[in-house]
Amino acid sequence: MNTQITLTGIIVFIERNVYLRFLLVAIVAFIIVSIGSLIELYIERKFWARIMSRYGPTEVGKFGTLQLIADAVKFLVKEDFSPAAADKTIYNLVPVFSVTVSFASLLAIPFDYTVASLFPSSLHPLTFVASNFDPSLLVAFGFFALEPLIVLFGGWAAGGKYTLIGGFRSAAQLISYEIPLVLSFLSVVVLAQSLNLFQIIQTQAHSWPFAVLAFPAFITFTVALLAELERTPFDLTEADTELVSGWNTEYGGTKFLLVYLSEYIRAFAGSAILVSLFLGGWLGPAPIPPLIWLFLKTIIVFTVLVWIRAAYPRVRIDQMLALGWRILIPVSAVWLILTPFVAHVAMMHGALA
Repeated sequence: MNTQITLTGIIVFIERNVYLRFLLVAIVAFIIVSIGSLIELYIERKFWARIMSRYGPTEVGKFGTLQLIADAVKFLVKEDFSPAAADKTIYNLVPVFSVTVSFASLLAIPFDYTVASLFPSSLHPLTFVASNFDPSLLVAFGFFALEPLIVLFGGWAAGGKYTLIGGFRSAAQLISYEIPLVLSFLSVVVLAQSLNLFQIIQTQAHSWPFAVLAFPAFITFTVALLAELERTPFDLTEADTELVSGWNTEYGGTKFLLVYLSEYIRAFAGSAILVSLFLGGWLGPAPIPPLIWLFLKTIIVFTVLVWIRAAYPRVRIDQMLALGWRILIPVSAVWLILTPFVAHVAMMHGALA
C-alpha cells in the first residue's frame, strides 16, 4: 500500500503528537534564547561602554561581534577545579540546574509560533504556541522561584565562608522580592481574568496595554524583576567590592560559564514575561511577524535594564530589604485591591475588553 505523505498531514501529526510538539517547542525556544542571550551580552557591553565614554569590544570581529565567542573559548579551555572542602556532587550539579531552570521558565512563554507562516501552502492555518495551558504564568514563576534554592545550595556546596554568606544574602534578596513580584502580576490576572499567558496577551489585543491600565503594578513588577534577576542596583549577590563574586566565587572555567549564561537566560525570560504581561507580547503591526515583535520588545526591555544598571549605584542590603518590604509590597497590595474598580471603569470606557 502506497502511503502519500502530505504537508498538511505532517502539520496535523505534529499538532497531535504531544512529545514531538514539546520537542519542537524546546528546539525553537533554545534557538531563540541562544540568539537572545548573545545579543543581550553584546548590547550590555557596548551600550554600557558608550554610556561611560568607552568603546567596549572592538578588536575581535567586526565591531567586536566575535568577542563573545572568544570569551566562551577562554572559559572552556580553563582548568576545571573544585575546592577541597566542596560537596563535589552538589557543587557540580548547581551550574547545570541553574541553566536548566532558567531555560525551563522560557518554555512557559507563548511565542505565537505559527506553522502556516513556515509552510504558506498549508490548507488551514494552525496556531502553534509554545504554551497555551491555563496555569502557564504560575509555571513560569514556579521555575523562577527555584533560583533561591539553587543559589543557596551553590554557596553552601562550595565549602567557603564567603560563598555561604553570599548564598544566604542572595536567598534573602530573591525571597523578599518574589512577594511584590507575585502581587504585581496578580493585578494583571484580575484584569485578564486568566492565568494563561496566551489569553493575557490576547486580551491586550482588544484593550489598552496593561502597562497603562496597571501602571503601578508595571513599575513595581519592573523593580522587583531587577532584584529577581540580580541586576544593578540589586546585584548584591555579586558585590565585587564586598564578596568578590558572591555565592559563585569558587566556580571557574566551564562551571562559571554555565552560571554566567544562566543569568542572561533568566534576564531574557524575565524580560519576555514582562513584555507578555504588560506590553502585549507578540502584538504589533502586521508586516513584522509576531515572533519578531516579541523578540524585539524583549531586547528593548533588556536594554532599558542595562540603562538602569549604568545609571544607578548599588544599594546597601538594608536599603534593598526596606524597599521590598516597606514600599513595594504595600504599594502592590493596595493596587491589587483597587484593580477590580480600575477594571470596571476601564470596561465602561472601552479601554478593557
